[in-house]
Amino acid sequence: MQYVFLNALILMVYVVIILKIGNRTSKIFAIGTLFLVLCLSLAIIGTYMRGDADKLIIVFQLGIVGQVFIFSAGLSYKYKLTELQKQKAQEGIIVQLKENQQLQTKVNRELEQEVGKRTVEINQQKEELYSTLDYLKQTQNQLVQNEKMAGIGQLTAGIAHEINNPINYITASSKALKNDIKDYDKILDLYAEINKGNVEEKLSEIAQLKEDLEFVEITAETEDLLNNIKVGGEKVAEIVKSLRTFSRLDESDLKKVNLHENIDATITILNNRIGTHIEIEKQYGNILEVECFPGELNQVFLNILNNAIDATEAGGKIIVQTKQNLETCQITISDTGKGIPKEIQNRIFEPFFTTKDVGKGKGLGLSTVHTIIKKHYGTIEVESQLDKGTTFTIVIPVIHPNNKNN
Repeated sequence: MQYVFLNALILMVYVVIILKIGNRTSKIFAIGTLFLVLCLSLAIIGTYMRGDADKLIIVFQLGIVGQVFIFSAGLSYKYKLTELQKQKAQEGIIVQLKENQQLQTKVNRELEQEVGKRTVEINQQKEELYSTLDYLKQTQNQLVQNEKMAGIGQLTAGIAHEINNPINYITASSKALKNDIKDYDKILDLYAEINKGNVEEKLSEIAQLKEDLEFVEITAETEDLLNNIKVGGEKVAEIVKSLRTFSRLDESDLKKVNLHENIDATITILNNRIGTHIEIEKQYGNILEVECFPGELNQVFLNILNNAIDATEAGGKIIVQTKQNLETCQITISDTGKGIPKEIQNRIFEPFFTTKDVGKGKGLGLSTVHTIIKKHYGTIEVESQLDKGTTFTIVIPVIHPNNKNN
């Protein structure tokens, strides 16, 4: 009997704990268990009071069976409930995944639309940039062409002056020679009148005429005039040759040339500017033909020499040096001019940068030089000191890297 009460007490404590901390399902089974225990306890007490021990044992066994059944049913329901919860949780996860997928699809669609929009804007900006770049290139090319035309205009004036001097020699000598020829004609006419009957008479007249015309002086003068005409012709031929060499400005093909001829041609073209107040010293090394764009290198020499002439005062000197190894050719052009301030030396190759007065330069000369040297895969460096002079050093490969036949 004490065992029954102890068992009932333990079950009641268990039920109370479950009611305190259990979930809804546990609480339902706890109440059912409590009810069953109370009923069994009353049945046991009643049977005990009547003294029917056999029935007490039966009731006690029924109570145990009932507890086992309730616990089995509870566990089964709990398992089923757990499965339902899992299924519900899985359904919730599936729903959440679908919602997330829909949200991701929406976000992706919006991103694609935004990316498409931005792509269109970027393409438009790219086209605008390309258009602006093309315009700037065209403008720069036009400015460079204008600079070339202005330079050609100056060169033309200088060349006209250079040609004019020997032409004047030839013209003046021709006029004097024409008068001398008239005197020769007078003498020849007397020789033509000689016959067997008047030989001595005509020879006497010829001797007198030669004395009157100062024949010896005329002969010497004629030789001088002919020499002047020859020198003038050679000078014109030299200028024409230099022009032919220098007129390769628009050649677009690689050619092997002797750079000394190009430098000499450029100096000849600039003779009018050089005059007699600046000394040109050539220190040429033993160089072979160099593969290059000849006309463009002529432009390089012209621009650098022009700047050297502008910077060099009367009595100054410009030195042109060349030397070559197996792979490169070096051209150095130095002057004894006023020099370039150190703070602007790193800017002299910038387009439109110039230290000349307004109207005397557009700042494209050295920029063009730098571009041409880069096209030849070469380098150009400058060293300068104020009031001492400037040196430009150009190094280009003997064989141009773009030659497919190399």
